[in-house]
Amino acid sequence: MSVPRPELMPPEELHRREMQGILHRITRLRLALIPVAVAFLTLVVLFDSASWKVWALGVVVVLLSILAVFDLRRLRRPHYDVVFDPLIAVFLQTGLIWMTGALESPLVVIYVPLTLLSGISLGPSTARAAVLGLASLLLWAMALGGLLGWVPRTLPSFLDLGPGFYDRPTYVLTKTAILNLVMVVASYAGLAIHRLVRRVLEQGIAAREQALELVLHRNRELHELSSAIAHELKNPLASISGLVQLLARQPGAGGGDQREAARLEVLRAEVARMQTSLDEMLNYARPLGPLALEEVSLGRLIAELSALHEGLAASRELTLSPPPVAELSVRGDARKLKQALVNLLQNALEASPRGGEVAWLVRGAEGFVEVGVRDHGPGLPPEILARGPRVGATTKPAGSGIGLAVACAIAEQHGGSLLLENPAGGGCLALLRLPVATGGRS
Repeated sequence: MSVPRPELMPPEELHRREMQGILHRITRLRLALIPVAVAFLTLVVLFDSASWKVWALGVVVVLLSILAVFDLRRLRRPHYDVVFDPLIAVFLQTGLIWMTGALESPLVVIYVPLTLLSGISLGPSTARAAVLGLASLLLWAMALGGLLGWVPRTLPSFLDLGPGFYDRPTYVLTKTAILNLVMVVASYAGLAIHRLVRRVLEQGIAAREQALELVLHRNRELHELSSAIAHELKNPLASISGLVQLLARQPGAGGGDQREAARLEVLRAEVARMQTSLDEMLNYARPLGPLALEEVSLGRLIAELSALHEGLAASRELTLSPPPVAELSVRGDARKLKQALVNLLQNALEASPRGGEVAWLVRGAEGFVEVGVRDHGPGLPPEILARGPRVGATTKPAGSGIGLAVACAIAEQHGGSLLLENPAGGGCLALLRLPVATGGRS
């Protein structure tokens, strides 16, 4: 006997989601820092209002605004892939650094976290190497361009430390080399973090797989054991039931002793109850085999079930109301759907008070059809509604709750679900929610 193995999220998808979470926070941080960068640049221009700086500020503000709008739109979507845009970030940060003094700028250290984050987000890819290479190239271009006089000095006057720094090749080249080395280390540190996250995820997935296999193996053993016990007890119980019936039919059975007749009746009832419990156990322990799919007319299926249960309803003085006329169909296994609906109907008949009514319900619901019954009994306790249909979740003194568990399993195998609720007005509503067959009409 095999137990179906649940589908697990692939490792690549788990890794993608974890990285998405990291990049989501990075995007929010970048979004929060954009107003700070604009304010700082505005302060720089106020102290040093050269015309080219005003134009450069305008260009940078426009680009940062476009980036902010783009980030906001992505963050408001429920599902999206966060893109770190590292190459765009390198150009924008280089613009900020050059406007505030190039290699003399206090913002030049931004290259370090930028390369760190690119290593985390991009991992062992050519894109990470491209980000590191571009940032290094722009850094050395600013350093050599300043030393050779190819670009004007852009340091604001309120940050000027005087001669001795920007005009000394030894200082400039040493600072550039050290900063470039730190950028390389940061990039590889980010790559190490990326690999660490992946390794931790893989170890967690392996541990989860091992635990799942252990649970599945244990479940297989329990299923096989319960099925074997049920089969072993089923035949002796059938023999005992036959003997009890023979004793009850013998002439003078009971010999006028009413107590003996009552005892035989109790024995017969208990044997019947045990047989019912064993049948339920076999249905539950039996694995859900492949579906024999066909288009099933719910109207015909309900009419058949109503005819089969008219006698039981009459014996309990109950009215079994037919469903409203509806030509709804589902694509499923007619035999299994019948089994699930029989479980729901019998529960409703047993829960209803004498003289009450059990009503069939069939209704469409956005690509699904809901079919089931409503009774006017005491309803389900809140703890059973909260836990859902599980073995042992029952209000019957001698019940097992297996019937609802089987109905739920059949609904889920068809791509649907089992709905249980206590509607206004009392009673219980039990519905199978199933996908509508293609071409079904209402």
